Amino acid sequence: KVRRHGSAIIEVVVRTDSLVDYRAGQYFDWVLPGISPDRSFSAANRPGSTRLEFHVRIYEQGRVSRHLARELMEGDILTLRGPFGAFQLSAEEHRPALLIAGGTGFAPIKAMLDEAFAHGCRRPLRFFYGARRAGDLYHLDTMSAWSRKYANFSFIPALSDEPAESTWTGERGLVTEVIVRQVTDGLGAEAYLCGPAPMIDAAVALLHRLGVDPSDIHYDKFTPAV
Repeated sequence: KVRRHGSAIIEVVVRTDSLVDYRAGQYFDWVLPGISPDRSFSAANRPGSTRLEFHVRIYEQGRVSRHLARELMEGDILTLRGPFGAFQLSAEEHRPALLIAGGTGFAPIKAMLDEAFAHGCRRPLRFFYGARRAGDLYHLDTMSAWSRKYANFSFIPALSDEPAESTWTGERGLVTEVIVRQVTDGLGAEAYLCGPAPMIDAAVALLHRLGVDPSDIHYDKFTPAV
């Protein structure tokens, strides 16, 4: 299935012939005809089914974007390699976790949360998500449902370029600016970051200042390949 979220994100859901063994947070390489090198996308859902969900950011001149818009249709075959990567939520149930994402960095964080809740995770989980405008936010229904169902989870979206006259009542500014306002002490916490390199670098520096031990900061930087 191919589904668009706003103007910037396309969700692709793949049905596999059998269960695929992977860990929430890992990624797969897409093998696309005429496009080299292969493109990497994180699974956005937990393992345990014959379903793989991916989130793809759209670039106006991107080769993968054009392929999704013009060639990949519902019912087509998509060739994948993987899984790859070591980005995953630890089993440290007694420690709070700060989850920080921007853009399609949302995908592996969503998968890790999905897996954590399925296994009865009780640790405090705060998910800070940075986007430009309200129209760039997606899967808000899932985030809202999780926030209502799990007392240990909170979702904090932050918009950096939302027009001042809009009806948005949530946090404004860069996601790192929002973290500064909401997190006063990171001592003892673990942090999981995924998204564009500039966001990751700024967030890592901020977490150091908040007292998060460098060994407890885990991240997956997304490098655009159009």
